Amino acid sequence: MLVTIIEGGELSYTLTRILRLFNHSINIVKQESEANIDKIVDQEIHVIYGTGIDVSILSKPCISQSDVVISLMDNDADNLAACLYIKENYCNKKTITRVNNPKYMKRFEQLGIDIAFSSALIALNPMSLDKEQ
Repeated sequence: MLVTIIEGGELSYTLTRILRLFNHSINIVKQESEANIDKIVDQEIHVIYGTGIDVSILSKPCISQSDVVISLMDNDADNLAACLYIKENYCNKKTITRVNNPKYMKRFEQLGIDIAFSSALIALNPMSLDKEQ
């Protein structure tokens, strides 16, 4: 499976390592320069430099061919915009996004995001996800 991860800092590095254990191919979109890329260079991934809300980045063939796009940016609106662009332009793609404000989780899913999760909510109480459903 080809997975694209948009930003995410340390979470993206951890997720990349886990996905590589299962032999998934990885694209990672990084806004930063090469400073933090050392953590994942040794892994077989394709790094795209740019912002996760840049249409020219999201339109690249390596992203359009992805089976899953995971948006982990710090801004909820940016995550939503990136995932909605993917959904509208590549309708068969699965989208997963981190939602920094847990109250937006259900709304993101109502708008078409396949999975919206909140790191804060999971850290506070992993069982709370079941209660909201």
